[in-house]
Amino acid sequence: AKYEHSPDTWTATFSVDVSTNWKNGWWYKLRVYGEDAALNTHGTALAPSTSGYFYYDEAVPLVKISYPLNAGNYGKDSLKKIYGTSSDAHSKVKRVEYRLEHPPLAKWEATDTGGSWKDQSAIIWNLAKTTTTVPYETWLSSNIAWVDGEEYTFIARSLDKALSYSAVYSTVVFKYDITAPTSVVIKPVEARTYSAKLSVISGTLMDKPDTTRQSGVDLFKAGIRRESDSKWWNGTAKGWEAAREDVAHAAPAGLDWKHESLGSFWDTVGTAESFRVYVWGQDKVDKPDATYRNIESSTVLKNTFKYEVAPPTSTVTAPLHNKWYSAVSGYDLAELKGTSFDLPVSGPGSGNTISKMQAHIR
Repeated sequence: AKYEHSPDTWTATFSVDVSTNWKNGWWYKLRVYGEDAALNTHGTALAPSTSGYFYYDEAVPLVKISYPLNAGNYGKDSLKKIYGTSSDAHSKVKRVEYRLEHPPLAKWEATDTGGSWKDQSAIIWNLAKTTTTVPYETWLSSNIAWVDGEEYTFIARSLDKALSYSAVYSTVVFKYDITAPTSVVIKPVEARTYSAKLSVISGTLMDKPDTTRQSGVDLFKAGIRRESDSKWWNGTAKGWEAAREDVAHAAPAGLDWKHESLGSFWDTVGTAESFRVYVWGQDKVDKPDATYRNIESSTVLKNTFKYEVAPPTSTVTAPLHNKWYSAVSGYDLAELKGTSFDLPVSGPGSGNTISKMQAHIR
């Protein structure tokens, strides 16, 4: 193409509309020379004054998040780095950018040494780092201050040297949870003595922290030990056994749990017994693997209760048996006295009190 201009101005800018069948991934050479109205030239067509090469790249780069995985529930110290891959077949990758967010408005703003969370509606794109020979073939970010019990959205995009962004951004949604569930026994009432055979042992169970975005309860187990022989209740199928094998239950639909395997629980229980109840839950954390799961302690005692149907015993200490009494001083009967206590006096089921005492004289 040739550009001409009259000598009334000494300088000019120009653009040339080039219609050609550009080919993706090809190098092109550009040559420029000038000629004025007096046929003075600055270079020639064979020897241009300016020449150079440029690369034509109409393809977009690719980007993929490798870690964490979508829908993953991650535990403590499992997210020291987040990373992925990127490629561009032609001009190569210039940089990788990422967003990291959690509700309600927190956006991660990275720095060279770490970063901080900003509560704002505006999006924050951070620059990822690379350590590979081919830049951004693998990219990463680290030193993120993860917040417990949150669900995160992680989005990455790649920019190539032709300044084209990825057509499809890579997106994963995952959770970070480092706190075990908390369980409570509501029934039976703590330290209460019952004469009826309880048919329900129940309470509440919640994964922590309660953000509504924590990983949630996976299952819970309940262990009950009786004091008379230190045996454990291992469910209807196994009954009372010396070795502990707590009964597993599916997570409750809400907060309320109930022991679902109490059939034949009372069959070998005598007239007096003391029980110790242990309940513990585990959450749904399973990444990088199940060893990262948060599990409530199984050794923390949650509840004690007693069962006792033995009648109390009582004695009369005044008047004395077979002794005569009268109105004479020294032989008068000033009061009726005696003792009463519940049975058993020691061991399992003991310790109950007398609620009422009655005396009948005829």
